[in-house]
Amino acid sequence: VLPASFTDDFDARQQETMLAHEVAHLAAGDPVWQLLADVAAVLLWWHPLVWWTRRRWRKAGELAADEACLLIPDGADTLADCLVVVARRMLTAPRPRLAWQAMAGPGLTSALSQRVERLLNLSGGSWRPPNRKRLRVLTTTVPVVLLLVAVSCTAWARTLAPVTEGVTTMKVFVNSWRQSFA
Repeated sequence: VLPASFTDDFDARQQETMLAHEVAHLAAGDPVWQLLADVAAVLLWWHPLVWWTRRRWRKAGELAADEACLLIPDGADTLADCLVVVARRMLTAPRPRLAWQAMAGPGLTSALSQRVERLLNLSGGSWRPPNRKRLRVLTTTVPVVLLLVAVSCTAWARTLAPVTEGVTTMKVFVNSWRQSFA
């Protein structure tokens, strides 16, 4: 996960920032989760939602690990510089490896350039836990609202068509659906 010339090419501050990023991956268990996502993609290779989820999972892991650099003074700018240096080295290699720079987003910007831009825009403010009162309201209100929506959608779906001999179950279902709220 670190360049081969890590200790030679990067100063102590850059090394500390890059290590904070990589330790954040380990602390979040990203290698295990990425392996599980890869296994799911192998087993369900035909399902586009699996591939989309796998890409989103990897991107979320990278963004979360990028935020770990905020623990180090001027860490976001330092990590952005390190990413640019690593990208430049990969492009000037005898056989450039461009596969890791997936094209995405507006203007066909690479995922790497999006990360660098995000790092440069990260604020160095300290982390604060979410407001407990707001969190409590959300955790009680959202389930109640979802339950009310579910009940209101199904409360009207009762059999209004008479069940008589010779009427198929499908016909009763279709007539009930047409007359229901949902």
